[in-house]
Parts: sequence; C-alpha cells; structure tokens
Amino acid sequence: MAMTKGGTIGVDLVTVALLDDAGKIKTGADGLTTNGIFVITDEVLGTNQANITNLEGTVTEIYGNNGAVDSSTGKGNTSIAFVFNALPTDVKHKILGDKSDGKGAGCHHKSSHVSLR
Repeated sequence: MAMTKGGTIGVDLVTVALLDDAGKIKTGADGLTTNGIFVITDEVLGTNQANITNLEGTVTEIYGNNGAVDSSTGKGNTSIAFVFNALPTDVKHKILGDKSDGKGAGCHHKSSHVSLR
C-alpha cells in the first residue's frame, strides 16, 4: 500500500525475534522459531495495524514576565503497538516474557528484548 496524503501506509510484512542480553537473536527453544525469526504471514492472518507514537518529544513553553519566553522539547518515548489477527499463543507468551507455572497457566517472568522488522 502506498503513502496517502494523510500519512497512512500499509503493513506488508512484520518479522519478530527475541534478543539476548548481547543483542543476538535467540534461536531454538529460547527463540520464537528454530532460526529465531517469526514471520507474521497470511498463515496467522497477517498484521492488521501498526501504530507508532511519540516519535518526537513534547514542546513545553516556559513562561515569564506575563508571557512565553522560551520553549523546551523533551525526548520522545517512541512506542509501537501492533494488532496481529491470529498470533499463536506460545509466540505471544514468549514475546511478553511469560513463563509456564507448571500448572497450565503462565506468569510474567521478565520482559523480553524484542526486535521488529
């Protein structure tokens, strides 16, 4: 899908991988697949949305002497929110950092380092 006047573009393909502390892709049982890269394909009904927010920091005006005298721009805190149509449950839990409690349920263990492309 091409860019439109309003700035909307489509999502052709998303790939996801878990990273270790050194920034290398986790593979096998520690990763999302044997090579570590999970491709969001038509088999899992694709990606519905990708919303990227906070690319730029917020501008704050500095007031003095009854008016704005300066402004300050904070750093952006960029985040991406995806809507996947049918992400497999095991992949979702690994991305979220959930671990099995051994009783059929999961509990949050620690946040994962995730690479998106």
